[in-house]
Amino acid sequence: MLRKFIIATLCLFALQAHSEQNIAQRTQDEIENAERQLKKEIENRYPSYKVEEAASGALSESGEEYIAALLVIEGSMRLAVFKRSEDKQPQLIATSLDWPWGPGDRTMPAVFISKKTITLSVSGSGGCCSGNTTNYIFQMSGKSFPLIGTTGSSWQRQRIGENIADEYIETGTSANYLTREVIHSRRQGKARGDGFFFDGKTAYAEKKLKFKPTATWEISNFNWEEHANFESKTPNLCGWINDKMKFEKCSISKQ
Repeated sequence: MLRKFIIATLCLFALQAHSEQNIAQRTQDEIENAERQLKKEIENRYPSYKVEEAASGALSESGEEYIAALLVIEGSMRLAVFKRSEDKQPQLIATSLDWPWGPGDRTMPAVFISKKTITLSVSGSGGCCSGNTTNYIFQMSGKSFPLIGTTGSSWQRQRIGENIADEYIETGTSANYLTREVIHSRRQGKARGDGFFFDGKTAYAEKKLKFKPTATWEISNFNWEEHANFESKTPNLCGWINDKMKFEKCSISKQ
């Protein structure tokens, strides 16, 4: 009797695990199919555009559908926003400036719509032992889409020496353009055996500062390379926590 109960229980767990896997696969398939459909709709309406990434969602309480897309045009990329018109077709309502991009580019861009905001995510890799991601967050305000915040994170595995465990380091920057506050952070510690993530205790430090932006950013004047240049010249926005776990300012030219 007990043996039959155990076998029945194991079968139930196996069926549940298989069901969850199928649901996860269906969900991923649905997301990919929806993105393919969005790309097709935009490219049919605007034949000169090639859509690299696309996402849809609500940007206001009205629940109207908007589409954010990354368009590739002659070796460059731009962020675009579309709104569903009355005939359900995507209508272009905003575009960013262009930035260089091609199939061989090591940056990996993506776009999302979540919590009534548009996020442009740009990731890069330094090879085996480092990587970084920057997110640019835009929120609709009337007919414009101002930049309300950025988050940046990076990781690296640092070789200490022979017979000494590698060190794993994570750094981050989170800037709120509405409150004009920025937080710089760093966590470091012994790397796990595979070299990724931490193994045991870590040291952590952060610094919260105010900054004064010298420009107003929105999708219509946005280029992520130019924004990076702007950050590098803005006191407090530019800076990091060093290996002594102390905040270090950028050396900013007055030119």
